[in-house]
Amino acid sequence: MISAAASHPPSADPHAVGDASEARAEQDDLRSKVWPELRQVARPHPILGFDFDNFIADFDGSDRCAELLRELPAYQAASAVFVTPDECTGLIRQWVLEDGKVLVVTTFGIVDGFRMVRPTELPDGGAEQAATMAWLHEVAPAVSLGELAGLGISFLVTGAGAITRGGVRLGKGHGYFDLEWAMLSEVGALDATPTVAGVVHDCQRLDVDVTVAAHDVPVDVVVTPTGVEPFAVHRGPGQVLWDQLTVERAAGMPPVVELALLRAGATSR
Repeated sequence: MISAAASHPPSADPHAVGDASEARAEQDDLRSKVWPELRQVARPHPILGFDFDNFIADFDGSDRCAELLRELPAYQAASAVFVTPDECTGLIRQWVLEDGKVLVVTTFGIVDGFRMVRPTELPDGGAEQAATMAWLHEVAPAVSLGELAGLGISFLVTGAGAITRGGVRLGKGHGYFDLEWAMLSEVGALDATPTVAGVVHDCQRLDVDVTVAAHDVPVDVVVTPTGVEPFAVHRGPGQVLWDQLTVERAAGMPPVVELALLRAGATSR
């Protein structure tokens, strides 16, 4: 995994903090236990089918999740919202634009960077078309981290493989959301106190403790088809953990390269 350093105060976090490999092994075990039940309610990917290791699935009731999320005061107050490119977040992306907010999305695997869509700059197909990952990948122009700096994103939405006790989010195991959080934080694109919402099916909400790594980014609230559950979490400012990021992988993600160059420029002054 590659991600943001996340701070958890001992009084609020019941989870043991271990090294990345220890946390990954334990989290992988939990994911493998969730997949069979998720398969019963998930909507298969048109290419990947039920290969949950490689995408965050849509599921029965995700439209209800979008409705509940839309009612959250933190969402309603946000002027700019970041949403992951997950299968279960498509309607949320659409409603962000319909609600007059700026939408920020990353591309799959961050290989084509970030996209930003303003509600005043929609295509002929409106918010529904602009929310699709096909349009976002193929038509929407890429934006640099520098262009996102100062945007003031105060609400972030992410799907998950599972969410455990205390708001610990388990993704696919690749660490993309953690890295996105870190980069947006480092360039000052986030509000001072952003809210992170996790969207999952009820079968993905696990009432268990799990070992976390320093880079794991917890969610403030989990939204399932049957309700909303807040968590008392604390996150320090996100920071890319460069020692966990190989040169080969970094080179395949333009925003990571951009951030490295920005950091190098700041250091050389």
